[in-house]
Amino acid sequence: MKKLRNVIGKCFMCSIFCMFMNDLLSILDKLNILGDFCSLAGYSKHFFKMASLLWLFVMSYQMWKGHKTVKDDAIRYRFLVYNIFAWSLAAIPTGLILLINHGWENDPYKWDWMPLMRSGLHGCTFFYRYCFSFSS
Repeated sequence: MKKLRNVIGKCFMCSIFCMFMNDLLSILDKLNILGDFCSLAGYSKHFFKMASLLWLFVMSYQMWKGHKTVKDDAIRYRFLVYNIFAWSLAAIPTGLILLINHGWENDPYKWDWMPLMRSGLHGCTFFYRYCFSFSS
């Protein structure tokens, strides 16, 4: 485990954690254990899926940038900056979708434009429905 104590190793562990949580929630959904927590699980799955992709982006950036730094302070705070970047960029869209769903849920005219939480055929996941008619 000492080899994972660098910046790439910490980012890798955060990415693995996000993938694990996403897969755990998917397994619990397939086993129909979630019950009343289906909506919460759907938003959590969306959050962890976005966070795992952002952690992969952070690791790619770190490898592209290389291990060369000018100052030692940059190394100390780099993981903190990556942490803030990945978690907040995953939380902001998930929070916005949550607010839109709760704000527009009583207006049937806006249902075609909002991502909905579905508990049904596809389990506890987001269902993106777009109302575009292409008539010729």
